[in-house]
Amino acid sequence: MQCLLVNDNPESRALVAKLLEKASPGRAMESGKGNKGQRVKEEIARPSQPVAKNTKCTTECSQEPTYQWIHAKADELHSRHANLTTFNSTTCPDAWAFLYRICNAGASKTDPEIVKRWKEGGLSRQKLIKEFVEKCYVKGYLREGFDINEGVGDALELSDIEGPEEKKPPKPAGRGSGLPDLEGPETPDQFVQKYKKYLLNRRAAFKEAIERIKTDGCRGHEILGTLNEMYKNLCSMEIEKKGSSKDVFAELSKRIKDKCLQFNNELNDTLQEAAQEGTPTGEGENVGYERGNAILDSISEHIATNCRQLYYQGAATPDNERFYFAFIGLEGDLPAQARMMHLVRHFTCSPNACCPWCLADDREVPYSDHRETATWASTVGVKIPWRRPSPLTKIPGAETEVFACRDIFHLCHLGILRTGVVSLLCYLCVQGHFPSSSGTGMPAKLHQAYQQFRSFCKLNLKDTPHIKDFTRENMGWESLNEMPESSMKASDTILITKWLLEYLQQPWLLNEVSSAAFEWLSAMDSFLRLCFTGDRTFFDRKQAHEAHRLLSIFARKYVECAGRCLEAKMLYFNLTPKYHYMLHVRDGLKLKPGRPLYLNPVIFSTQMSEDYVGRVSQSSRTVHPLGVPLRVGQKWRLFTKLKWMEEI
Repeated sequence: MQCLLVNDNPESRALVAKLLEKASPGRAMESGKGNKGQRVKEEIARPSQPVAKNTKCTTECSQEPTYQWIHAKADELHSRHANLTTFNSTTCPDAWAFLYRICNAGASKTDPEIVKRWKEGGLSRQKLIKEFVEKCYVKGYLREGFDINEGVGDALELSDIEGPEEKKPPKPAGRGSGLPDLEGPETPDQFVQKYKKYLLNRRAAFKEAIERIKTDGCRGHEILGTLNEMYKNLCSMEIEKKGSSKDVFAELSKRIKDKCLQFNNELNDTLQEAAQEGTPTGEGENVGYERGNAILDSISEHIATNCRQLYYQGAATPDNERFYFAFIGLEGDLPAQARMMHLVRHFTCSPNACCPWCLADDREVPYSDHRETATWASTVGVKIPWRRPSPLTKIPGAETEVFACRDIFHLCHLGILRTGVVSLLCYLCVQGHFPSSSGTGMPAKLHQAYQQFRSFCKLNLKDTPHIKDFTRENMGWESLNEMPESSMKASDTILITKWLLEYLQQPWLLNEVSSAAFEWLSAMDSFLRLCFTGDRTFFDRKQAHEAHRLLSIFARKYVECAGRCLEAKMLYFNLTPKYHYMLHVRDGLKLKPGRPLYLNPVIFSTQMSEDYVGRVSQSSRTVHPLGVPLRVGQKWRLFTKLKWMEEI
């Protein structure tokens, strides 16, 4: 520790007293025991007999070691710096650092005159350093016989914070356990610091670690041990083996290969064992649609058991009547059906076989062929779409792929219709529609299109769209080399459809692509209106024929738009597997002799179940999740009564 030594003359005593008083008041009192520190300060400030430079101090000093040491060093102060001509940070680094610290403190209490001379720099600062060095400073170290609590230098090194220093009680000595436990709100950093202390006792740590390895049955260290043994053998192999280098290298390579294979097998076994502890990578968990899911399969097993009982045994009523239930299909979105039915042909398999109802793919049996004589039409029902049957196949009627129903909500609103309207919107922007005064780029045109769309919704439809703007990001249209695609809500898809229909009916000079787009857009809008405004369960022959005609127009004109854009080297109107699934919906409405009724495709639509997870279900969920079915039934019962009494 460095300290201050002073010459025993009035000038040096006055300067040190000023520094002690201004820079850190009260430090001498804090550092001493009793009033010894105060006596040191008073002794320095008291006028005494002057001491000439370059002479040894003859002043009678106190018998305390502090005074003796200070006066013993007094004769060295001037001689040590007598040859210096420049006083700066290079020649006097310690003095310069000390003055820098006390003059640049955040809440400095140093004499303003000293601070001013320091900050002026140049010659004024050099004179200040010179006076400080010649009158009151020399570098030294605390040795034996010098009490650190009574020295002047130690007083200057103390903190500016006034008050008694907190003294922590000494910790009792003792041997801790080998490995600490992570308890309470300890952070990992705190645990590591705590762990370092325990590692000082390495024997206890290693002993406890070995015992824990044996208790838990760990095997990872055994695998590493196998590799270590291999390394030892390989190192001494070339020395022990005699013969040509080629033979040695061949045998060495074989042993390395065998050991690496052994290590890989043991590592895989260890990973599989570690994955059995309830993690998402456990056995039978999340291994693809084909192998199913252990949790879903367990649920499906219970569903199949109950469905079989309802089909064969029925359900009795309080009036001793018995109802028997027949299940016609499994409705849901495509991922849910693929998981629950263990499908190997699904929407993510394109360009391979991607349809659960036929063998269509994107190679030899193109799924985009909309003709009635398409190749895929002859493969419907030829091969089941799973290798390992799902538990749901135990339900009567669920033995084939027909049990998987086609949900037009996900196939249209969140499927091919959404893809089509987004592509049409981007195509119109490229063709010069929606000019904007803010620029000629695509972002400006998309924003102008959104302003017109929002005004149409507000004035004509009295509705507010969920989407807040049309941008390249939410249109999935980062460049002209990408197919536009969006993840907007189904309600926004319908609003954009109505707006584009109204926009294209204006007296524009439409090209072939825009004209074909207007036709398929009108056909799809009419089809959805027919489904949602007619009988929700059955179509008669006339309605089924009209629905089939509208879907045929949609399929033909949509492919025409995609083909013409492709000829012009433009990427719009993507033909996704959902387009192909809509062709199956169309074929299901084809008239058949002697069949008066046809199922309305809307009965398999799941938008009601999809919307119920939002704010609509809030009143039911606030009571208790298990009471949702009861609350919904009570609401419908109340609604039926009010409707019957004509009160609503």
